Formats: sequence, structure tokens, C-alpha cells
Amino acid sequence: MFKNQKEGWYAVTNPDRGVGFGLAYPVETFKYLWYWQVFGGGSGYPWYGRSYNVSPEPFTSMAAGVPEPGSDERTSMIFAPGETKSATVRAVVYESTTGVSHISQDGQVTNR
Repeated sequence: MFKNQKEGWYAVTNPDRGVGFGLAYPVETFKYLWYWQVFGGGSGYPWYGRSYNVSPEPFTSMAAGVPEPGSDERTSMIFAPGETKSATVRAVVYESTTGVSHISQDGQVTNR
């Protein structure tokens, strides 16, 4: 898990194929970036051990909203009765063989 990000974006590039995927998100809302992976896991239906994936995933809190180490304050996002919150998350597909140096909040990709 990553936290204290200055900007909310990540990119994954396959230089051999010249293509990549990126995500831009507001760090004010998604304060944590979880990193999870399954390499041959999910032995039951529907994967039967054929699931191979990695994903960074923006999150509003730590798992189950638990406090950060050294704190008593829960990280869960709290909603008042009737309150709504919204955020814009942009997914982009781009061409690059060199990777990405930035993705703006409006989805503009800057290649390295």
C-alpha cells in the first residue's frame, strides 16, 4: 500500500507492445493506493488456478478502515445522513515504448 501521494496517478507500460494503461484520481479522496496480485491463485470457480494479475487500486481508507500505525483515528470515510460525495477517476490507454512521466487529472498522458 502507498500513501502520502503528491499526485494521484499511475501507469503500466508494455514497451514490447508499445501500449499502456493509466489511471488518474484525486488523492484528496483516494488517500491510499493498494497494490494486490494474484499469480496462479483462485484455485476454484471460475479461475481454476489460471488467474495471473497485478493491480494498483485507489482506496479511500486502509483495510476495514483501521487506523494508521501510531494513530487511534479510523481511516474510514464518514458520510452524514443524506450526504453524497463524488470524485472523477479517469482511465486511459496510451501508446509508448518508454513509459510515462505524468498523467494529468483530465487524462492527458506525458510520455518519457
